[in-house]
Amino acid sequence: MAKSKIPKVKDLNAHFFMSVLGNNVDIVYHDTTDNGAGLGAAFASALEEDEKLFNILSAAFIIVLEAKEKDNSKKSNKVPKKVAKKTK
Repeated sequence: MAKSKIPKVKDLNAHFFMSVLGNNVDIVYHDTTDNGAGLGAAFASALEEDEKLFNILSAAFIIVLEAKEKDNSKKSNKVPKKVAKKTK
């Protein structure tokens, strides 16, 4: 029988700290799981409990997704500068 790779909640150990001073943002985080399940579970729990935090992080995700989408659309419209030579 295959073992589940998801650790038990009691075995999770993670922390996340963020400091914002003007334009400087410092982040320190640690998660004992290989796949980030500790921080993922903690964020999910906090987002379920705190509506203001949910709104803040939702807005942050929208901003990041829009920026990535804009960046990806710029990359896909680029034409290569050099034309590849045909092989004989």
